[in-house]
Amino acid sequence: MRLVWDDHREAIEHSLAYTMQQTIGKEGLNVFKTKGTVLRLSRSYYQEQGAVGVLFQNLNLIKLPQCWLPDAVLSVASNVLKIETILSKMIINANYVLLRNKSDIIENVVSQDPFKTSPFLFKQVHNLGHVTFLVEGCTLSGYLITRLSGGKINLGHDNLQLQNCEYSVEIYKKKRGDPPVIARFADQNDENTLDINHYLLMTLREEFVTKIQAALFSNVNTSAVFGGNLQAYEEEQENIFLRTSSNLTKIIRDRNKRILDMNGGSVKIPDYRMTWEYWESTIPDEFNKLSSIEFTKMVLTGLDTAYNSYSGGPYKFDDPMVGEQIRFSKLQVRGAVALSPSEGEGDDTYNFAVEITDFAINIEININNGTFNNIKTEVVGYRNIEFMQEDIIMGPLRTLITGYLKNEVPKAIIENMGFHSKPENKKMLTQVIGNKDGVMGSLAMSGTGSETDESNFLKLNE
Repeated sequence: MRLVWDDHREAIEHSLAYTMQQTIGKEGLNVFKTKGTVLRLSRSYYQEQGAVGVLFQNLNLIKLPQCWLPDAVLSVASNVLKIETILSKMIINANYVLLRNKSDIIENVVSQDPFKTSPFLFKQVHNLGHVTFLVEGCTLSGYLITRLSGGKINLGHDNLQLQNCEYSVEIYKKKRGDPPVIARFADQNDENTLDINHYLLMTLREEFVTKIQAALFSNVNTSAVFGGNLQAYEEEQENIFLRTSSNLTKIIRDRNKRILDMNGGSVKIPDYRMTWEYWESTIPDEFNKLSSIEFTKMVLTGLDTAYNSYSGGPYKFDDPMVGEQIRFSKLQVRGAVALSPSEGEGDDTYNFAVEITDFAINIEININNGTFNNIKTEVVGYRNIEFMQEDIIMGPLRTLITGYLKNEVPKAIIENMGFHSKPENKKMLTQVIGNKDGVMGSLAMSGTGSETDESNFLKLNE
């Protein structure tokens, strides 16, 4: 199979790279999209920058980027498509609310160094305003798992990454006439929490996968490439994917049972308290005349609802790998928020409940020389997040709670994935992939032909 594919791959890879350059961020190539040019990234994002907390609201990507110097490598025998491209500049608009003390504000212009302190501590930056992010120099790269089906190549699980992004911000307040504050901006850049890079990638992934899949449908006819051997290749590949997915599902179900037995599928989210001594009179009503906000008694439930998305499977770079996306069907966070007034006594306390559906984690399992070597986990995103009591907590306080939970929930999930603790889980996958006695190995050795049959679908030592 490898030799037959090598006769066609260069032209196909060139067409995929050309497609990325000509269609990403544009319309065309059998794809009709009804979205406007402005794309919602997230309703809320909270970030602590030293002595200031910044709540971003309604982050919108103004326009999808275009590709520079794209490259594609498609290895059908290894079930993988690798891509890499530089992205053009991206612009993100948002509103912001600051949580800062008057004593921390930097008034002296000489001392306002954005390389040492957050620009949101500068005196000329208002507590309420607007911000524009300029995102430049990004490289998007990674792999997508491929499967043969009906004479076409279908795309599945991916681990696309955004790297080398450089952020700068323009901070301003409309209708004030003041010049904007322009400075560098450091995103959290943490794979175990949801930062701006993650929100960007959630949107870019949809654009890239849609356009590349359309290119594969338009430009690749595997029936013409492999002729009468195609059906045998497809059946062998399907067998491997089914057995890998079946065993991974067993591992996930075992993990759910152990989590349920260990802690009932729930963990505590750390309390969080914000205090300040100064607010402008234009602060939203929810925060006006407050001296502190505290999130307490927060419990995350639903850790036992993990399931296999069945979008991934086995593939090969230097070593055999398994890539898959695990989702949690329903997570809930219940807690309380205490609002302390700056004058008078007593806190106002409100209970809240937030539901997160289809929270997704990518896993990459490396199997080296038949050994279950390691598992890499990375937060991907979620389908929806919403309050369960609509009329209790509204406005910026609501987005502050969700912004904080978006930082803390991924950490709690990653810490409680728990795939490493049972040796039989490792054995279950290595029986399918990664050694000559497993499914991938046995098919590579025998399959539909002999050990030296180059047409064998899983000749993975290319």
